[in-house]
Amino acid sequence: LNDIIYRCLKLEVKTRYVTDEHAKIDEFEYFNTPITKKNLKNLKEFKLSENDLDEKEGAVLVTGGAGYIGNHLVRDLLNDGYEVIVLDSFIFGNSALSDLRDDPRLKLINGSIENIRDVFNSVENVRYVIALAAIVGDPACSLDAKNTMIINYESTKILVEACNYYGVEKLVFASSCSVYGASLEGSYLDEESTLNPVSLYARTRIFSEKYILDNAINFSPSILRLSTVFGFSKRMRFDLVVNLFTVKAIVDKSIEIFGGNQWRPFVHCKDVAKAFKTVALADENIVRGQIYNVGDESLNFTIDQVGDLLKTILPQTSIKSTGDIDDPRNYKVKFNKIKNDLGFKTDYDLESGIKEMIQEIYKNKSLENYQDQIYSNLLTFKEFNLKN
Repeated sequence: LNDIIYRCLKLEVKTRYVTDEHAKIDEFEYFNTPITKKNLKNLKEFKLSENDLDEKEGAVLVTGGAGYIGNHLVRDLLNDGYEVIVLDSFIFGNSALSDLRDDPRLKLINGSIENIRDVFNSVENVRYVIALAAIVGDPACSLDAKNTMIINYESTKILVEACNYYGVEKLVFASSCSVYGASLEGSYLDEESTLNPVSLYARTRIFSEKYILDNAINFSPSILRLSTVFGFSKRMRFDLVVNLFTVKAIVDKSIEIFGGNQWRPFVHCKDVAKAFKTVALADENIVRGQIYNVGDESLNFTIDQVGDLLKTILPQTSIKSTGDIDDPRNYKVKFNKIKNDLGFKTDYDLESGIKEMIQEIYKNKSLENYQDQIYSNLLTFKEFNLKN
């Protein structure tokens, strides 16, 4: 089987420019032959065992399941009675799932999404795959362009081939509204809007979206473009604007705003988990091949408006503004499609999410150390790259 997989996944090296500086990196492209049980059965040297032909179980695979969004999703799925498999490298640790370790329906796999064996072992016998694992955010992705392409794009190809081979029911993939780049003043962007990526992170999301939709032969694909996420999580992040502003307002009693007129759509991490579960369990005839923005129009805010809201909640907060800056990530987004197709709506507004965060920070004083490496994707991946 390994020899066949190797031949089907044989690598060709092509050159593509992916950074603003047009730096050359190697982009690997797999041969087009999909790996499916049907194809492999036609090869004389390959024999399927009886176990290989068993019907797939109803388990859900969550890559990045110990992460900021993933641990919420894992809890939601377990609460609904699903068996859950988590594939995660645990570079941020596994404390976010520590209270679930004794649940017999949860299986944790310490592995890598760019490792063929880890991915195929994880996808076997699952019904749904939810792909969250990635290097997330512009600063972290800018550390090492080649490594970012491998983790954020090449790993997508491996996952697609595994889903084709095992014939999973659905793959739901985490993309980002950052693929839109910028909108004209006063206008809203939707799923049909022109893509205008301004970062390597956004480009890897577009590359992965296209590969999934073009190569989904034996499963139903769906793409979720996430708004800027905020809110409390057991794997907390303070490198997200709302979260950072909140903890700084508590600890430093001041926040600094660069520019402030730039628009962002926001969404709570628990609502993101809810969206992934909703799409994964939805009627395949509705969600197959679909792209959905995840958020709510009421959560389109300027950065200045976020600061003003925080000062209303925490009046002692001092706000320092640096004035106008040229930020190409300036966009407002519509979310009608996911509402109309699936009846999805968010549970958290910005104020309730901020107040929840404040309560958690007051309860856990260690969260006041917001500059610690563990709360930053950039700092954690920088340390990880140095060690490897």
